[in-house]
Amino acid sequence: DIFLREMLLGLAHWISAAIQQLDMHVPLQSSVQQTSKLEMYLREVEEKSFEHACKEFSDFLYHVILQLLGPELTCVASSLSGTLADGFTSDRSVAALAAWPSLLLAQLVNLLEDMRAKVLRIALELAPYERYEPQNAVSMKSSLVVQFCRYFTLQHSREEYRLKEHEIMDDDFHESNFGIVLIDTYGSLLKMLQHVEHLYFSSEQLIVAVDFEGVELNRNGALCLVQMTCHDNPSLVYVLDIHVLKCSFNPFKLSTPNGISMQFILEECDKILKLWFDPRNDVDALFHQFGVQSNNIYDLQLADVAIRRSINGEVAERVLSLQTCLLKCEGLDETQ
Repeated sequence: DIFLREMLLGLAHWISAAIQQLDMHVPLQSSVQQTSKLEMYLREVEEKSFEHACKEFSDFLYHVILQLLGPELTCVASSLSGTLADGFTSDRSVAALAAWPSLLLAQLVNLLEDMRAKVLRIALELAPYERYEPQNAVSMKSSLVVQFCRYFTLQHSREEYRLKEHEIMDDDFHESNFGIVLIDTYGSLLKMLQHVEHLYFSSEQLIVAVDFEGVELNRNGALCLVQMTCHDNPSLVYVLDIHVLKCSFNPFKLSTPNGISMQFILEECDKILKLWFDPRNDVDALFHQFGVQSNNIYDLQLADVAIRRSINGEVAERVLSLQTCLLKCEGLDETQ
């Protein structure tokens, strides 16, 4: 069982390498629309019988993946193309992905990430560390979860907090009081941007809350993480690993076909309101490191000052920390 577990973990690392290789193409294709040759191909597919069109679409995807990843990933290419083709049978909009190479590649990256997480689950079920290596079980499992899982829920009480990993955004994930999506690929970033794009065009106003983390964060201190949540589901937090994403491309400039990017979200000054607590160092780092000039910010720290002055009649000579503001907020209990 231990041998099989280690073999599967090796497979998970191999899938990770394929993810990185495929993901590198996403930002390169983000501004490319379908070519006339591809347009002709898709029209021919639509004119054929539905069953035959599914096979054509699957074959097309299979050869695209092999061209990008190489012939040694034949099995991966077959699995991915088959999965997307199955989606084509129930939702013909899947075929529209082929019109935008970046969206198609992003979908493939996300499928590979799901595949990697499932391999990890099977590996840990075959030979649980708790049974075979109990002295190192927690640290070894945590290390693997961080490497291979991207969806988490936080289960908490007054006494303890426990992070639970999920292969996909399943029912348990959606029903959780607090969910986390880790984004460290361009494919997963593009998927998040598509969700924001839907909210942007379907809402009168889009509200997002953001917070940044970095190393002595300012114009010279490196920006490492961006945390963001949207008004449609405040219990779901996206954590963007900027430290990883910025290695080969500016992650704030990656956009959907309709132009929705992190830069657009932060700079849009009419329809997207940004809730931020003391954004001074954050916007300093954004502008000097990534060329992003934030607009339409509602500073929660200054809002606290305004409330203390106007409602409570305080002098309020200084601003308070986030922790202090949270502790005195009557709308939150201790666990929150």
